[in-house]
Amino acid sequence: MSLQPPAQGRPWRIAVVGSGPSGFYAVQALHRLRDFPVQVDLFDRLPTPFGLVRGGVAPDHQNIKAVTRSYDRQAARTEGLRFFGNVQVGRDLSVADLESLYDATIWANGHEGARTLGIPGEDLDGVASAAHFVFWYNGHPDHVDRSYPLGRAQKAVVVGNGNVAIDVARILSQDPERLALTDIAQHALDQLRGSAVRSVDVLGRRGPEQASFTPTELAELAELPCLDLRVGADGVAEAHPDEADAAVRKNIELLSRQASREPLDRPRSIRLRFFVSPIAFVGDDQGRLRAVRLARNALVARGGRLSAQPTGEVWEEPCQLALTAIGYRGLQIPGMPFDPQLGRMPSEAGRVLAAPGAAAPGHYVVGWARRGPPAWWAPASPTPKTRWPACGRTTWGGAAPAPRHRCGRAPGRPRRARGQLRRVAPHRRRRAAGRQAAGPGAREADLGGRDARSAGDRARGRSARDGRHAPAPIKAGHLLPPIGDVAGAVEVPPIAHHHLHGHLEGAGFPR
Repeated sequence: MSLQPPAQGRPWRIAVVGSGPSGFYAVQALHRLRDFPVQVDLFDRLPTPFGLVRGGVAPDHQNIKAVTRSYDRQAARTEGLRFFGNVQVGRDLSVADLESLYDATIWANGHEGARTLGIPGEDLDGVASAAHFVFWYNGHPDHVDRSYPLGRAQKAVVVGNGNVAIDVARILSQDPERLALTDIAQHALDQLRGSAVRSVDVLGRRGPEQASFTPTELAELAELPCLDLRVGADGVAEAHPDEADAAVRKNIELLSRQASREPLDRPRSIRLRFFVSPIAFVGDDQGRLRAVRLARNALVARGGRLSAQPTGEVWEEPCQLALTAIGYRGLQIPGMPFDPQLGRMPSEAGRVLAAPGAAAPGHYVVGWARRGPPAWWAPASPTPKTRWPACGRTTWGGAAPAPRHRCGRAPGRPRRARGQLRRVAPHRRRRAAGRQAAGPGAREADLGGRDARSAGDRARGRSARDGRHAPAPIKAGHLLPPIGDVAGAVEVPPIAHHHLHGHLEGAGFPR
């Protein structure tokens, strides 16, 4: 495929749908194409940006949410970038509108739907998706009106063995007063303060070696002073950590340590169980969840991987709340192809497929919308191979931009040989010459001041992690330059201008 160059003197006009991490990294990759000036409009159906960083990360994980500061800086220094909030494709703009207004559209809309188990009883009062529960306690505008039977539920089960399952189990068992020091939504905090949940079971259909949670999440759970982390003995003793990677070995070590110790006398408990699957949720006469029917599993090699197969042992356990943390699913956008089996847009090498083997002209896809959600998530920058997959395969006006490594070195340029002197930037040479002229005393004073500043930074970091410092509200001036009449800007239909939100503070999300 070849994209025709725009008119003389006009930059490329690119629409990025979705302002989560993948959307910002796509903007970053576009502006690194220095031979091709671009003007990017960033759309989001919510009034505020940052996607799952804002709506999916647990409120007590402020260190992960801090990545939005880099997005703020990126937006402030990126020329030709505009943000259009509360604009939904299919409601305010059509795909045809995007095709007529922009040279290309990048879909970075992620996954907002939740997968279901497909077992009886999922419609009972007390059975819900963990993804929606996460959106609820993070103040997502679509989920603020949800309610959960926390006041009458003494036992909860979480189905899944990933980080989302660990997150919701921790939030259910966490001391509400500690959560009050975070940016959790007020309506969720009010319900959690009246929660009667005292025990949470996290159910995994396979063994501890196949668990998707990270050692960091598991260690954090074990160190909470308000709960007792218990581990079922099934599968932990039979695990073979020597045959696994480093993360799995660390998980097995932590699980074995927890399984071998005596239970602690604490007000709440979380129990990690393996080789069990729910096969039905059982309700009472009022349509409320009262029990979960479980089946014992065994691992069977199938298709090159280990799958869980029922052994025939079935039993019921009482519970009043069940959250299914079995993954996210994409939602179809009107006018765009969608694979219902995979739950996302069909694509190849980052280009949307209108039909098998036929790319949709001018449409690209990145992030979760392209590959689906991973087993565990962190808003890390893409690797060089997936940074911008379509650019190297697209002819931009007859000349494809040369791909570059993450460090900025072109592929054909040789690495610096061992022992070869490194070129020092002029400002670094001037700084070094000034220190040398000032003498060793100035150097020691400079180091002392730097150490003091570093100690202060570390102290502030500990305060933020402890929850003593609430995150500052996002202000429009810190995020993006004012949106106004820009020379050569893309003309957006009036209905989209009607939904522009320049003031982000208090627009639906908590600060």
